[in-house]
Amino acid sequence: MNNFFYNSATFILAIFFIFVGVFCFFLPQTPNGINALVNFIIENLWMSYLGAAFFITLGVLMLVHIRLNTKKQYYKIKAGNRLSFLDENIFAQYLDTYWKELFPNNQIPSAVAIKNNKLFIKADLPNIPLSEQKPLLLQIENDLNEMLNKYLGYHQEYTISINFQPESTT
Repeated sequence: MNNFFYNSATFILAIFFIFVGVFCFFLPQTPNGINALVNFIIENLWMSYLGAAFFITLGVLMLVHIRLNTKKQYYKIKAGNRLSFLDENIFAQYLDTYWKELFPNNQIPSAVAIKNNKLFIKADLPNIPLSEQKPLLLQIENDLNEMLNKYLGYHQEYTISINFQPESTT
């Protein structure tokens, strides 16, 4: 459904710009082109209303598209007969706190996404010697499992993508 709105709005916008470009290109070429345009608008007010309806519809379609693409993602937890929703920002806040504890002197860029009720975590860690990377990754995996299970009630598998920054050559 999102693609329909996106494609529709893009198509309408493209056609509009092509039409306006062609119109503006040929308007000065016609004798008394600007006078003819003014007379046309004065004599055909319904075209002004039709144009206004077109622009309003285009604006509404674009707003709907923006709204549909910026909706928040939630993780659904079912405990007994209750259903709870956790916003992805909650996961991100826990991760930010964890990264600050693990790397107090560094700002760790990370992102959390929930798609189809599955958690995806991405983080860029600072440069760490190759020999220390594997033990650190195991520690992070264990810590994240505990944090997600114990504090957030997330008991499913998750995907984590971790990159280490390259060694600086300064």
